[in-house]
Amino acid sequence: MKFSSILTYTFALLASASATRPSILDSCGSDALLLKESTIEHDGKVVKVAMTSCPGFANLTSNVLAAPSRLTKRAVMQCNLAPSACTNLCNIIGPQPSLVDCTVLLLTLVLQLNTFTAAPLSVTTFNLGTCQYAFANLDIVEYDVCHNFVGSHGQGIVTQCALSLPSTVSGSCISLGLLNNNWIIQSLHS
Repeated sequence: MKFSSILTYTFALLASASATRPSILDSCGSDALLLKESTIEHDGKVVKVAMTSCPGFANLTSNVLAAPSRLTKRAVMQCNLAPSACTNLCNIIGPQPSLVDCTVLLLTLVLQLNTFTAAPLSVTTFNLGTCQYAFANLDIVEYDVCHNFVGSHGQGIVTQCALSLPSTVSGSCISLGLLNNNWIIQSLHS
C-alpha cells in the first residue's frame, strides 16, 4: 500500500512537471525570494548561479514526505551520476536552449570539484547563454549537491530529448520523490 502511494505521488509529480508546469521556477510561488547569486568562470565563459527559496514547493510534497528528518546537518549528498538516479521527461513547451550553450554549461559544471548547498524548498539555477540547468530541492532537509551531478543529468536531459520525437532539448529529470531523495533537475531556455 505504501509503495502504491509513492508510485501515485511520483506519477502525479511527473505529470505536473511535464504537462502543467513548463518550469519548476513557476512552482516557487509568488512569495519566492532570491537567497544568493554568484558566478562560475571557465575558459572565458561566465555561468550565473542563483538560489531562490520556493515556498510553493511545499504544495508539491506529499504527507509521507512531511515527517521530520533525523538529519540535522548537511548530511544528504546528491551526487549520483547513474542514469537511473532520475527519470527524464521531455518538454515541448516554450523556446529551446542552444545545444552549444548547454554543452559549454555541462563542461563548466563538470570541472567544478566542490559542492553547493541547496536549501530545503529551493531552486538553484545555472545560466549560460540560452541554456539553464535548474536543481530544485523539494525536500525538507538541506542537500550538498555536486556540480557535475547537475551538469551530467542536465546534459542527459538535453541528449535524450534532442533524440526524441518531437525533438526538443528541454525537459526534466525527476528523482523518486522520497525523503532525502526528492529533487528535480531541469534543462530549459534561460
